[in-house]
Amino acid sequence: MLDGTTSQLHLVTMGEDPTFGTVTASGPGVLITTLLTDASVTCSDVTPNEMAVDAIPGNGIDDHRAKRLGETFDVDIVVTDAPNTYKAEQYQLQWDPALLAFDSETPTLLDGLTLCGLPSVGANTVYSGCGATAPTTATGPVHTVTFHCAAEGTSPLHLVSLDEDPTFGTTTSAGPSLVIPTTLIDASVTCSVCPYPDDSDCDGCADVEELGTDPDLGGTRDPFNGWDFYDVPVPTLFSGGHISGDGSGTDDRDHAITIIDDLLAVLEYSGTSDGGLCNSGPDGIPGNADDRCYDQDVNSDGVDDGRAYDRSVGATRSGAPDSAVTIIVDVLSVLAQTGQSCGSTPP
Repeated sequence: MLDGTTSQLHLVTMGEDPTFGTVTASGPGVLITTLLTDASVTCSDVTPNEMAVDAIPGNGIDDHRAKRLGETFDVDIVVTDAPNTYKAEQYQLQWDPALLAFDSETPTLLDGLTLCGLPSVGANTVYSGCGATAPTTATGPVHTVTFHCAAEGTSPLHLVSLDEDPTFGTTTSAGPSLVIPTTLIDASVTCSVCPYPDDSDCDGCADVEELGTDPDLGGTRDPFNGWDFYDVPVPTLFSGGHISGDGSGTDDRDHAITIIDDLLAVLEYSGTSDGGLCNSGPDGIPGNADDRCYDQDVNSDGVDDGRAYDRSVGATRSGAPDSAVTIIVDVLSVLAQTGQSCGSTPP
């Protein structure tokens, strides 16, 4: 077998071979109806290719976005890494049909991947793919899927794997039956009614404020980046706080970045990470009920609580969460914005 290819391990049936087929028997010539289950094996000594859902196209790979009820938005299906040459890709994207409504699907025709099938759309899935006449290692968006928010809540944007669907699962391929191991990265989207007027990214700062020139008044920011104003819910989500989009109708961000509120709240989650260990909480004793964990969901909105207190290093201010709350990124980032505020208030 070639590295990176998958072979089926097939139990030959009695129908295929009446003499040596697979079966159980209670005696000579007395065969018992036997259910057979096949398997497969993938041989690979190479780094797998990678595909991801980009929740905010054109700005790196974002695993989450927030949109308003009824608003239309795009997500990209992206080949993010291709150490192995491939000639085709296919994907199956799954979502919560109670929250999102499918609008359309368009291939991007990346680097010769122009042999594309029509999308197959189900109640909560879309399947499509494209092939090329020559091998490629191109990375970038391969499909754009358009949705609109139908109800409030957080929906997964899940790439169905070959393990989940051996026929239509998401993967790259070097040719017929030459499946390449492909790592998959999911995303999610939160649909909500934003309580702030004229605030495209629902971070509490109006668009006109973010386009201003004074950072102390919310300016020099991106009105479509909900992460560049480091205002966080206080009380914290662990302590009963809420954030826009969690279904409570309440947002405990106060449009101002302060030491006694925002910095202390970020410190409360420092040392936590997505899928990682919890910190020891305010009492400093690990294993107690007050431990803070990134993956907690105390406000039951389907989003890790740690994301509300997590940022990355952004182009101008702070950027989208990087899955860990640390001193050197998050605490220093919120310190750099302390004293800044904006005037948006709920209607």
